[in-house]
Amino acid sequence: MSDKNLVVHGVHKRLGENDILKGVSFELRKGEVVALLGPSGSGKTTLLRAIAGLDHPDQGRIALGDRVLYDSGTGAAVPPEKRGLGLVFQSYALWPHKTVFENVAYPLRLRKVPAAEIRTRALAALSEIGLDGMAERYPHQLSGGQQQRVALARAIVYDPDLLLLDEPLSNLDAKLREEARVWLRELIERLQISAVCVTHDQVEALAIADRVLLLDRGKIEQEGTPQEMYGEPATLFSAEFMGSNNRMPGTLAEVRGQEGRLTGEGWELWGKVRGAVQPGGPATGVIRLERTEIGETPADNSIQATLETSVYLGERWDSLFLAGPLRIRAWTPEPPSQAARWVRFPRDSLWIFPA
Repeated sequence: MSDKNLVVHGVHKRLGENDILKGVSFELRKGEVVALLGPSGSGKTTLLRAIAGLDHPDQGRIALGDRVLYDSGTGAAVPPEKRGLGLVFQSYALWPHKTVFENVAYPLRLRKVPAAEIRTRALAALSEIGLDGMAERYPHQLSGGQQQRVALARAIVYDPDLLLLDEPLSNLDAKLREEARVWLRELIERLQISAVCVTHDQVEALAIADRVLLLDRGKIEQEGTPQEMYGEPATLFSAEFMGSNNRMPGTLAEVRGQEGRLTGEGWELWGKVRGAVQPGGPATGVIRLERTEIGETPADNSIQATLETSVYLGERWDSLFLAGPLRIRAWTPEPPSQAARWVRFPRDSLWIFPA
């Protein structure tokens, strides 16, 4: 495991009239995995490319341990091939005419490693990612998941100071992605790799990372552990980007300590106030679908609603309720009965944000 911290400070990047990065700063501690999460156009891939040296920022500083990789103040800019970083691309980028072994061995050949050592290290890397016995196959003879593993083996074979992953699982189908999240996290923990992973998939970010940086329009909207990002969103954007939610626009009618009363057309609900919401002003309530409850009788903090439809998803039912202009969904292990007419919002689970 590398003992080098990655420090990114005040990174700006402008393309034409657009500010892609607006002073992004963060630190990656040794042995830590950070996920850069956000929608398309948020700047996460541009930031990863800046760390890799594939793009130069307009302003800022990037250092790995005591090595300055980029500094706009001094003009320092270490080329990508001399940064000592492992790169795993979305497209795998394997040589189609080279065997699995030759693909994995390639970075070692570039570094003039002796032939005997190349063979030992390349086969060890393939063993680490569960591809023993496939060294002589070609990429077209492998599944998408196996090709992704070869790309990972090639990135870790020369023991890089930092691993950079750009949407590493996006080319896999849904079932393979679920399995890949687990083995990738297991590999990272076993090898104690420091890594930065770009993804737009919040489930992938929660599963793989020790810490998540949520970007929006070139800035870090919020950062924290997966549990903090999911359970304690600081802004409306963070709350809505993480998880599956019900969204209820209304007016903040009253505030009592940390709780507020949100009102709408024919309904009112109490929830936890987050951010600078002013009584009398517009506000938005957000609650996770799995925290939304349904019942047949009135209860505290509930809205009368009509069951519109239910969809069976295997491990749960996803049901849609209508209450005036509100469309409310809830996840339940069993289908709701036709008598279910009330949707309850536990006070601790309903967040109220400035609109």
